[in-house]
Amino acid sequence: MKTRLFLLIALLVCVAAGLWFFLPSEPAFQIGALPTRTESTAPQTGPRIEPELPEPATTVRSVSPSEWDHLLSLIGQNGQPPSPPQPATPQEAARFLSRHGETAANLVAAFHCTQERTFLDRALKLFPESPVVLFAAFGAMPHTIRTGEQPGPEPERLAMIERLKAAAPNNPLPWIYSAAELLKSGPSEEALAELREGLERPAFYTYTSEQMDAVKLLWEEKGFHPDIAGILGAGWIPIYHANPVQQTARMLMDLQKTASDSGDTQRANAALQSAYEMGRLFSSPESSRLLVGQLIGFAFESKALKALPEGAKPDWLAIDPAVRLAEIEQRKKIMTEAPGMIATLIQRRDSSSFSEYVRRLRFESEWEALQWLRAQNR
Repeated sequence: MKTRLFLLIALLVCVAAGLWFFLPSEPAFQIGALPTRTESTAPQTGPRIEPELPEPATTVRSVSPSEWDHLLSLIGQNGQPPSPPQPATPQEAARFLSRHGETAANLVAAFHCTQERTFLDRALKLFPESPVVLFAAFGAMPHTIRTGEQPGPEPERLAMIERLKAAAPNNPLPWIYSAAELLKSGPSEEALAELREGLERPAFYTYTSEQMDAVKLLWEEKGFHPDIAGILGAGWIPIYHANPVQQTARMLMDLQKTASDSGDTQRANAALQSAYEMGRLFSSPESSRLLVGQLIGFAFESKALKALPEGAKPDWLAIDPAVRLAEIEQRKKIMTEAPGMIATLIQRRDSSSFSEYVRRLRFESEWEALQWLRAQNR
């Protein structure tokens, strides 16, 4: 993979990295972040110094001094490079499952936090039709095109996509995955048809909530404070749909340019509409819970709106393009304040405020948590 997506999680926010990946024309600044585990991201290896953490308690305790220091090390605010936590061991994951049960979400969490395929295989055996399991399984599938082979759709991946369609028939993501897979052999009407069908599906969902809760429990089993475990629960979830979405969006913008250059305004307008609608998918409550979801949507919306002829306001657009672009820029500006505000929150070592921030992240959204934090700093 030529680029790497950095997850903008609640505490380990790296807004600039997300802007760099999704909005390459924008200026960026550098700050540490916990890397998202995507298809090509290998687990962290080698020895790493961890703070001494107490065993999980039945009552909520205060964050310890060593844990505050560890939080600063995670985001690179202690004078050292960012230091992601070690993955869970298979033994830790097994203890977690024995205590909390082999549910679909718990088994997927064990896989994410250990990168041990046996946990995913177990999930597929016990829950062969579970969307949360199938989405994780598809995300973990390797690309098997070998050197010298003609690029094209891979049968194993297409078969898994069909299982996803059956398991989540109202979710547009399987059809977006299908379009991205078909695009391996180049732009085609078949890929465009899959995308259009997907955009008609009403229930965009990434199963983030279920996975966040399960990962949080696993990190608590490792001894982390519940609030820190909640942050790690947000940061350890892969964003497998980012690359397929980016590929289909690129196809749409290429199609729009080709159609516009040839004078086919109807086809160009249809491509822009689809690109814009893809961006709006990420404004759903599920996707926009984390800042990175909003940034993905902003990128597609911005590209589509900026490609409109000057002064144009097509029938499918309910808002003035200039107004919407200004709103997007304002939100992005606020997001760039997040790393500094969160570092300040940690440095204050205020357990009560930190807990409230994590609570808002879990039950509202990262944006709402950030807005609350901004209000506290005024």
